Amino acid sequence: MEWGCGGGLQGTPPEKIPAGLLAEGHAMLLALVEGLAAGGIEVRVPIDVRLFGPSALDRIAASAEIVAIQPDDSLDYVEVWCQLANVSQWTWLVAPELQSALQHTARRLRQAGARLLNASHDFLACASDKHQMAEALLKADIPHPLTRSLQNLNAESGTHLPSVSIPGEQRWVVKPIDGAGCEGLRIVDGQQLVRLQKQFRQRAVALPVDSPHSTPHCIVQPWLPGMATSCSAIVDASGQAHWLPLVSQDFEVTSNPSQESTLRYLGYAFPAPGILQGAPVELLDRVLQSIPGTALGWIGIDLLYDPLQAQWWVIEVNPRCTTSLVGLARGYRGNLVLEAFRLQTGLQAKLTSEFYPNTFRIA
Repeated sequence: MEWGCGGGLQGTPPEKIPAGLLAEGHAMLLALVEGLAAGGIEVRVPIDVRLFGPSALDRIAASAEIVAIQPDDSLDYVEVWCQLANVSQWTWLVAPELQSALQHTARRLRQAGARLLNASHDFLACASDKHQMAEALLKADIPHPLTRSLQNLNAESGTHLPSVSIPGEQRWVVKPIDGAGCEGLRIVDGQQLVRLQKQFRQRAVALPVDSPHSTPHCIVQPWLPGMATSCSAIVDASGQAHWLPLVSQDFEVTSNPSQESTLRYLGYAFPAPGILQGAPVELLDRVLQSIPGTALGWIGIDLLYDPLQAQWWVIEVNPRCTTSLVGLARGYRGNLVLEAFRLQTGLQAKLTSEFYPNTFRIA
């Protein structure tokens, strides 16, 4: 079940849905459906019919039974998902951290009796909250950008700003605690940070605490130099993490009229070029151990590598399928999606094949 494609954006007009969010959801859904079907798994998938053309629907229908989610605001799409879960042996949920969609949907599915191929509630709750995740990494002494809450930051005096020595003008990253991808992320200087916090406080005062339009909680981190990468694991039924090849992450920094900058995700390369030593598996294992609860399934960790200092930084933990799944599945000699399913359900103990050595990009 892919949240965006399966009803999670039901109340949003298609033209207002971020193109990147929808494209990534489409790609992951197809990779999962076709991989499972190729292994003889019977698949049922909920589909928001507004978001797919006839050819795309035909392609999905060739591998899975489609349960149509109609554009009806009165329909609770999660209830449809729960009904599907009740007639399915396993449920594989793919949802972003946006507005806590991942953990809330997972909770409702579990309450309905679904057997989820996802991490436990405590794991999802921590990893889905960037501030809580930062505290867990700090407690475990794992390298992570110093993190402060925008709400509690004394930006004007600078007394509570993280202190990191970086050549050139200091920049700061401001992002929602429950953001996914680059949605809502801004790169600002010190003056812009002061203005941003004032705007946040004014908006927070003007709206009720429980308003659906209230400003999301945000964190502030120093902008660090380095090479953006990502490494994914399939955590099996016994808790063993099977780490996959490191991939690079490519971003474009753009400025808006207010001179704040944003990031636009361009894609990734497999394997990650320029990092000869490969993924820091020992560090990655420590990251998973630092999170309360039980890991299971596909988990992606965003990293930054500073070649001048030979320093790895853990940036974020994504407790769900990420777009790396699409490229890694293509680069695997076997059926990676099927093997991931078998690892999570205890039918398989390790990956049985290997990855092709050739490099390619996914945009």
